[in-house]
Amino acid sequence: MAGGMMLTSCDQENEGAIYEPWAQNVSFTTASTKTITTSVDTVIPVHVRRSFTEGSYTANYVMTTDYAENFTDQNKGTVTFADGEGLAVVYVKAHNMEIGKSYTATLTLQDVKLSADTTFDNQNVSTVLNVFCDYVWTEAGACTFVDYTWEDGYASKENGVPIYHAAGTNIYKISQPLYYVYNGIYSNPSTADLTFYMDNNYNVTMPEGFWDMVYWGYYCYYTSTSYPDYCYVEKIEDSTYGSGYEVGFLITPDNASLYIGGIEFYPTWK
Repeated sequence: MAGGMMLTSCDQENEGAIYEPWAQNVSFTTASTKTITTSVDTVIPVHVRRSFTEGSYTANYVMTTDYAENFTDQNKGTVTFADGEGLAVVYVKAHNMEIGKSYTATLTLQDVKLSADTTFDNQNVSTVLNVFCDYVWTEAGACTFVDYTWEDGYASKENGVPIYHAAGTNIYKISQPLYYVYNGIYSNPSTADLTFYMDNNYNVTMPEGFWDMVYWGYYCYYTSTSYPDYCYVEKIEDSTYGSGYEVGFLITPDNASLYIGGIEFYPTWK
């Protein structure tokens, strides 16, 4: 008579791992979301999924935020899946926001056994909600944009880069200038806008600190108090483009090494 032994695996080094192929495997569909709205109130749908869909199931989560007065969890910490349902939605309302300000909140699942099976490639126990209450932008004109940061000489886009104005403010933005200049020359140019301030006399100033515009891993940094010789705005005249502005700034790949950057732009206002 042959005898046999049943072998059982015990992972003592990773006692937190739970090997349950029939677990619910509840997960947020994304690790983060980004919402841009021009309304001071908006509702954000947050999608939650599970891999085991037999029977109904309710999972719990908590919301944490530094902006408690601006977020309301409309599902009050629960997400319910009907029998056979693998996807559910909860709703978070962002409200009483200030225009031009960003808000964040984090939802974290509380009672889910995280199975080690690979039904989901990335199991998101938490998701971060990023909300920006944007200005209402109107087209103010266009400009010739000249960049002499990335090229040995310079690269430019003539008369084709839009400029927008934030209604009721002195805030303007040049729309995606590096994309307009470098698309088709280099891969994946930055699609970020370049924001500036302008008064009624057409005097331009730039925002202090880091800008959204990025040169392929080199971040734009502007501090007119610490580096006034490199971070500045000057009015200029060009025989071809007319009146414009020269802007000096710094770029850095690591927040330590600093290199000189510069642009010019020549606007034509509506």
